[in-house]
Amino acid sequence: MLTPGGAAGARAGFGADADDAADFLFSTGPTRHNLRSLDGSTIAALRAEVRDALAEFTTPLGVRIPGAVWLVTATRPSN
Repeated sequence: MLTPGGAAGARAGFGADADDAADFLFSTGPTRHNLRSLDGSTIAALRAEVRDALAEFTTPLGVRIPGAVWLVTATRPSN
């Protein structure tokens, strides 16, 4: 989708492996915000659980979680 627009090296995924994907997910603003009141050892334990859960989605192309997204837009005509 991006290559025809001139982008090079575009790739989708969460990371190269489960550790990389967990690092990515735990570095995002929403995750950091939701974990802000937890102590470091609790966050580390959660990260380990997420890493273990992501391991089954590791492929030669990186961590790929199957799914689909529909992006739908509409406008309401004025009367």
